[in-house]
Amino acid sequence: MYAVYLYAIQLVKHGLPADLAGIDGAALRLVQCDELAAVVSEIQQAPDVRELPAILAHELAVETLMASRCVLPVRFGTVLSDERAVRSLLAHHELAFRTDLTRLDGCVELGLRALWRSDGAAPAPAEPDVPSPLSAGRRYLEGRRQVLRQEQHLLARATAISEQLHAALDPLVRAAVVRRCRDAQTAVTASYLVERGDIGSFRSALGDLSAVFSEVQLLCTGPWPPYSFVSTRSDGQ
Repeated sequence: MYAVYLYAIQLVKHGLPADLAGIDGAALRLVQCDELAAVVSEIQQAPDVRELPAILAHELAVETLMASRCVLPVRFGTVLSDERAVRSLLAHHELAFRTDLTRLDGCVELGLRALWRSDGAAPAPAEPDVPSPLSAGRRYLEGRRQVLRQEQHLLARATAISEQLHAALDPLVRAAVVRRCRDAQTAVTASYLVERGDIGSFRSALGDLSAVFSEVQLLCTGPWPPYSFVSTRSDGQ
């Protein structure tokens, strides 16, 4: 028995690109509800999240759609029981989907990672030595205290970097999702909603920032479908 696999949500009027295939080469089609449509294919069972060919086929389909229209990308592995369930999803979230399609029209997602350079994530300033000998329990507590202190130190520095990034990039983006980290590899991860026409300016601004930051290396990825900025889940839950 076949189920229905979801790739994206779009307006019916855009149709589908010719010969666009999905997972396992399955033909894509539209399931419509008024002016909204879900891009789907038939599938026998939900793909494994570790199945790289399926992941790549899903992403290729969504990115191909994104190149010619605004779509709401659906997370990999989203399967509904039948077309009736798909139409129910579209009807139940019609207002949210329409609002998102309007809000995200003409935009893409750009990813950013600020990675500590080899000498960037230096330890927090040392505290005075603790008298020894210590009991096993006290040594454990002291070790935990040092770990927490280092995490707080890294988080404070990551926060300062994220504030500098925000000040420079905010005029170029529609929205942002930023996560400040407290580990020794990554200072900040972020997703930015950027108008297509501003991609060049965004990357240019990052180039200028890279020359300023001595502690971190800035890595930009994309453009991607705007997964981080879709407001409604599309898995029927």
